Amino acid sequence: MLKNIDLKVFNKDNRKELIYTCNELKDILEFKDWEIIVFDDDNIIGFSITQNIGNKSDKFHLNKNNIYCFNKDNENDNIRKLFKEKKVLFIGNDENVSESELYIPLFMNKDNHKALIGTLHLTGGGIAFDSLIKNLEDDKISMLVEKISDKYAIHYISSLEEQYFKNFIHLIFEIINEKDPSMRSHPYNVAYLSNLLGQTLGFPQERLEKLYMAALLHDVGKLFIDSKILNKKGILTDEERKEIQKHSEYGYNILKDILQKNNSISGIEDIVLQHHERFDGTGYPNRIKGNNILLESRIIFIADAVDAMLSRRAYREESSIDNVISQIRMNAGKQFDPKLSRLMINILVNNKRMENMILEEPLLLGTLVVPQLNGVKNIQGTLIKKNIGYEFKININDLKKNGDSLVKAPEGVFYTQSKGMVYEYDVKIINWEDNNIYLSDISPKPSANFFSMSWEIEGNLILGKNIGSGVTINKIGGDSLSFYLEEEDADNIDFDNVNAIIIKFDEEKTLVQGEIIRTIKIEDKTYADFKFIGIPEATRDIIFRQIFRKQAELKKRAKDLFEE
Repeated sequence: MLKNIDLKVFNKDNRKELIYTCNELKDILEFKDWEIIVFDDDNIIGFSITQNIGNKSDKFHLNKNNIYCFNKDNENDNIRKLFKEKKVLFIGNDENVSESELYIPLFMNKDNHKALIGTLHLTGGGIAFDSLIKNLEDDKISMLVEKISDKYAIHYISSLEEQYFKNFIHLIFEIINEKDPSMRSHPYNVAYLSNLLGQTLGFPQERLEKLYMAALLHDVGKLFIDSKILNKKGILTDEERKEIQKHSEYGYNILKDILQKNNSISGIEDIVLQHHERFDGTGYPNRIKGNNILLESRIIFIADAVDAMLSRRAYREESSIDNVISQIRMNAGKQFDPKLSRLMINILVNNKRMENMILEEPLLLGTLVVPQLNGVKNIQGTLIKKNIGYEFKININDLKKNGDSLVKAPEGVFYTQSKGMVYEYDVKIINWEDNNIYLSDISPKPSANFFSMSWEIEGNLILGKNIGSGVTINKIGGDSLSFYLEEEDADNIDFDNVNAIIIKFDEEKTLVQGEIIRTIKIEDKTYADFKFIGIPEATRDIIFRQIFRKQAELKKRAKDLFEE
């Protein structure tokens, strides 16, 4: 079994000593650079860690763009040779290679045998092979290699435990999704809203991460609730309601056992236990009141309620933002913390304000999607605001192409874009006349998706096994993203064959698997929604961290501008 180590106490000094020892060994063996290639627990991929740029002796630089894929079928793959032989591997300088390389395997004692957990990779060597062999036989070199293995093992254990926990979360969510498919994106929306509130309250990064994990796992106790109760469309009986209310205690018991060895996020079981306590003391399971309820639990409670109201459930339709705001105001000081209620209303109002501001424009280019007998039809045109209602003028080309075949539906959905963001509105159609469609009502489509910051990131589509066109990703969430590309590029793509996307964050590239569930042509661009399928929790965690980092940057930039 792996021994658990408190990395909070040991981490900095251990890192510093590991880096110092790697540098010492590099200099003795006369190499220019070093890196430790980190293996995943399946020994399929890895990435390198090196001394931090700027030579800060107690920091690592994690190069996740430099990903190693260990090719089982390639006998010439150096890492594959290392796995097979578990011995030092020397790549000498010859007519094809100007400088030599050295791979030193790093081991850890595990279950009474030595497990290979990584390799120290030295590059830029000029020393002759015979001299190198003589140096490697020196007792001091052996001691340095053993020391590097021991120090690196501590980091490996930490990352392994973190990965096991994330795999556990993924497994839990797969089971919950089977029991209640409508809740697939719910934990991520709650985590996102919770962190928005946490950032507004000035939580430090470590506290934000704990809040995020607690929000992500707040409903883990529903594992023990019958799916028939979770998906019931009618009114719950008293017995069924009492059974659902037990999920907070179930969640506490599950997490208490799992997290007792994980110091970085221990305590989230208490947050989960209290996430249905009401501010007036009438909640469950322990009827705690006011500020005696953990602040994180109060945050998750209101975030949970907001996402539930904005989402469609088996027993009701989604609510409008106006109705959600009214419910929060009505229950501030009763159900919800009054201060958190004000902060949440500000978040919702800002979201609603942007959607309504778009509609104030006198003319809007966009796409009207109307239901037809055999699906839907996308119609390009211009939305014109009138004294009463709106008029949608169909583009001439679209009219020629679709005019005679259009079924005159009484409702539809209007899409427009501003600064790369797509906005979606429900519309009521009162009349069709030639190339004009008259609308009596247009309102923002209720949505629990708050991952709509204006943030343009480069990406690449993956079609089968091939890297396809570059795209601009403009919206990212816990279970989906949106992107757009130029019309001429879109015409050459079979969107049905897109099975993954590479997201090019500033510090790293991340590959997510999934499928395109919708494409909309607006003006000269095609916008698409891409739904994630079966992505690991580690990947989802990277996405959330990047979103929160970007939010923090924008917040700091706004503060700096204000102070100027």
